Amino acid sequence: MSDVQFIKSLIDGKYAEFPMARITLYDNQGNRCEADWQRHTGQWVNLFSGNITECLSFIEENEQWFQ
Repeated sequence: MSDVQFIKSLIDGKYAEFPMARITLYDNQGNRCEADWQRHTGQWVNLFSGNITECLSFIEENEQWFQ
């Protein structure tokens, strides 16, 4: 995963984000997470629940959702 890049949140208009996917953390250890995808309507749809490693693997294996 060396080619993964993270951007900072919108600060002074320097970065624009167009969220299509998100990982929601439910604990500090990353044991309870959800991988979600945003529909064209703005609704979030849960596609997978698990720990952070499983969510990242799910995202990598399902490129049709997470481009």
